[in-house]
Parts: sequence; C-alpha cells; structure tokens
Amino acid sequence: MALVKTGAITAGSIPAQELAQAKAYVGNYPSFTSMVQQGGTAYFMIPAVSVTSAGCDVSDVDVLLGTHNPSVFTGAGPKAATQKDFTINVNNCPAGMASVKYRLELAPGIAAFNAASGLIELDTTATPTATGVAIQITDRSDVAYNFSTMPWKNVAPNYSSATGGNYTIPLRAKYYQKSGAAVTAGYPNSRIVFTMQYL
Repeated sequence: MALVKTGAITAGSIPAQELAQAKAYVGNYPSFTSMVQQGGTAYFMIPAVSVTSAGCDVSDVDVLLGTHNPSVFTGAGPKAATQKDFTINVNNCPAGMASVKYRLELAPGIAAFNAASGLIELDTTATPTATGVAIQITDRSDVAYNFSTMPWKNVAPNYSSATGGNYTIPLRAKYYQKSGAAVTAGYPNSRIVFTMQYL
C-alpha cells in the first residue's frame, strides 16, 4: 500500500478506512456449486493519516531602487549609486526536514538580459517603460545570481532539523546600464520569482 499524489497537496487528514477483505472458501471442485467459508474474514485497513504543512512562511518583497537622474548613467555597467540591499525573510520553518533551499527564477513575461550575470530585462507592461537599463541581482558580496542555471541554495547553512526556525536571505539589486544604450525616462520595474524546496 502506498499514498499516491494525484494533485496539489493541502494539509488535512485521511480517516481510517477499509481497503479490502479476504475470505477463504472450500467447495466441490471443479464446479464449486457448494461453497463453505472457512475461518474468519481478513480486513485490510488504512490507518488514519494526517498531512501537515512542511513549509516556511515567506512574503512578497518590494525592492525600491529609487528615482535617479539620468546623469547617474554615464556608461555601461552596474550603477552602485542605485543599489539597494534587501532581505527575504523565511520564518516559522518547521522541524524535521533535512534541508531548506531556495532559488530565484525569471518571472513570466520577464526575459534575461544576461542570465549568467544576474541581469534581467524590465517589465514592459509598466508604461512608459524606461529604456537602456536592466536590473542586476547579486548577493551582498556582489556575486551575481545565475539565472541561466538557477542553482538551489541553502536558505541557511545552520538550518536545524531538530528545532526549525527563522532565517534571512540577504540580497542586493541595482540598475545596470546597457552597452551603447541611452537611458530614457520611464518606469524601470521588473519581477523575479522566489521558489522554496524542502527535503
């Protein structure tokens, strides 16, 4: 007997229930026109099963890179004057898991400008959209997140399987001027997806 996933799993309970019965009979072989049950009935039961949520609590994060004068953009590359440190809070992680990991993904409708360098294009649904810039996502040491491989990273090296807990993921975002591109005014917004993995 095994539990089989048939769709999205939600917390709840499965009551104890009978799966099958087995009975033994003897009769006048080969016609078996007269059958007599021998012994009792064997019942195959599934015990009550509880399904609990094994996820951490994570909320959306708005990263405000601010309003900047075009004079900031004097040539291709990342613009330190526009950078903003932000933190993803991962709270109420339950105990009992081997690891808690995360990765960043391109949001639907958002392309990469240079995926390996952590550069994503702007969201063109926000009009008027600024031009000439992309947004770069790095860690606090300015190591770019690689959107081409989207590696899984430990949410914290000290996750405790015995106690669970609260953790933080420190990241950084900044504007990046494209090579040979003039920067024009508009909304320089974009989006990424934060995905958790529990093992």
